[in-house]
Amino acid sequence: MTNDAPLLCGPWSLDDTPPASAAASIATIRERLIEAYLPGLPPLQHHRILRSIALPEAVLVRLGSQAHRTDAVDELNTASCREYLQKVIPDEGASLRLGRTDVTGDLARIWCETAHDDGAHTTHVQSVHLAKVRQHWKITAIVTRASHTT
Repeated sequence: MTNDAPLLCGPWSLDDTPPASAAASIATIRERLIEAYLPGLPPLQHHRILRSIALPEAVLVRLGSQAHRTDAVDELNTASCREYLQKVIPDEGASLRLGRTDVTGDLARIWCETAHDDGAHTTHVQSVHLAKVRQHWKITAIVTRASHTT
């Protein structure tokens, strides 16, 4: 147990004025996440980037099209998750960059706010969850949601 005092701040969004150090660090995580899942990125480079921005136990949560249903939870550092997210994240770049960020103490969540009602997306990133480890933010989970299909 450490004697570190908890970070005292309430939730904020990118529309408000966030703490400068948190805003810069989380902005870097956003950009590195997009970079990590570029199609054609060599696996070694992907793993190097992922290792720098995510906890080793980080997970991918796949929510189904039905409310309150989780289809799968997998470790983020697997080949199947990499292939899956390479199909999803490049299309989500704008929503990852512009989505609201909520910070409560040493936990943060990036919301990807994009309207996915055009039928073009079957799956989208709902949120990216972060935890502050020492002085750095790290991804703990990426949550994706399948669109409703008829």
